Amino acid sequence: MNILALAYLFPPDSGSGTYRSLYFLNHLVNFGDEVTVITAKEEDFAPGTNLDYELQSIVSNRIRVVRASVIRPVERLLRLRDTLKRFAGRRVPSAREKLPHSSGSRRSWTQSIKDTITDVLTCPDEHVGWIPDAIRQAGRVMRSTSIDCIYATGGPWSALVAGALLKRKHEIPLVLDFRDPWTSNPYTKYQSALINGCGRILESFCIRSADFIIANTEDVREDFVRRYPNIRCERFVTITNGFERMSPNNTQPRNQKFTLVHAGELYLSRNPANFFRAITLLLREKRIPENEILIRLVGGCSTAGETGSILETEVLKHVVEITPRVSHSIALQYQMMADALLIFQTGFPLQIPRKLYEYMSLRKPVLAITEPKSATARVVEESKVGIVADQSVEAITDAVFHLYELWKTGMDMTVSTEHVARYQNDRLASELQVVLRNASSSLLRGRSATSA
Repeated sequence: MNILALAYLFPPDSGSGTYRSLYFLNHLVNFGDEVTVITAKEEDFAPGTNLDYELQSIVSNRIRVVRASVIRPVERLLRLRDTLKRFAGRRVPSAREKLPHSSGSRRSWTQSIKDTITDVLTCPDEHVGWIPDAIRQAGRVMRSTSIDCIYATGGPWSALVAGALLKRKHEIPLVLDFRDPWTSNPYTKYQSALINGCGRILESFCIRSADFIIANTEDVREDFVRRYPNIRCERFVTITNGFERMSPNNTQPRNQKFTLVHAGELYLSRNPANFFRAITLLLREKRIPENEILIRLVGGCSTAGETGSILETEVLKHVVEITPRVSHSIALQYQMMADALLIFQTGFPLQIPRKLYEYMSLRKPVLAITEPKSATARVVEESKVGIVADQSVEAITDAVFHLYELWKTGMDMTVSTEHVARYQNDRLASELQVVLRNASSSLLRGRSATSA
């Protein structure tokens, strides 16, 4: 089967969404499929994109990678504005300087105009300027290769829009892969009404264009079924995130300190403040000696606000270690040296962080700080990979102390493979292959019926 994949996030971009596409597509070519992936040109990546060139060596040499240009209209407008100001002899303020305030009413009016223009030019997301060349490059591929199915994965949602447009134009079966909820995402509360309104329209357009829609959690699939009652529920499928390979039994020497590790950036509602309060309480009550615990936050943690003030306390100075963002391979090494692994997932009831599945592969206990009935809590409990604690200081304190006691008494903390093996990427990719084949065969059945 020849598959055309639309994946804006792909190596060397090391964003969280890269890994699902990378591993699934690698396995598909290992299964015998031919894969062409349309992604973004590196020189057109958004400013601040995290890069990891080690990931490029993991991409199968049997995957054809085609890179499409990205036009960023907001950035172009800002550059044009700055050029015109310089031409007019006006000093252009730096990004850190505040512009002079005009009257309140005029400032509000002009800012409203600017915000509206920005929203229009970044709908459905800041990568919308990738869609035209992605479609053009896809057309070139289709002229030289017979494509059986289009597989579009998002966010960014621009990839799904491009996939829907290609489906409408070329009548090739389309499978959409939602790595996160779109309009049901808690992030939408930070967006404008215009962006959210456009998002609802575009999500509906994409969903109704697709032959199958994949959600990466059962909760997201159920949300789609509930919100799109006129679409057959069989078209909505769950294929979770996964891990690449199971680690062998841990043979490393026992840590001298009980070591908890969190991999990845902490932001928005993934706030570790109550976790630090719980650790502070355990240390002050001397339930855990200061020289017997180490907390590593690999990937950074904002020290602004309440989190920063807690971290500055004397009791935590020698206990918490914050490491800036590192390559994926180094982050894995930190995780392998841990006694337990941390998840902060409050405020995202439908979503499960990708790192949880990677944690599973390391066979170490997980402490998941999340709502008890969330998607994350359910997977942790069903897979028997750790403990779920709500965000209260009391619950976190009890959970940390329980794990510490297991470590202190030398108990075997290795997670059993029995309940996590189903999350291996090769198994999940085989499920994806079935969905892609079903989508492709539905077109063939439709053509046969028409010719008959």
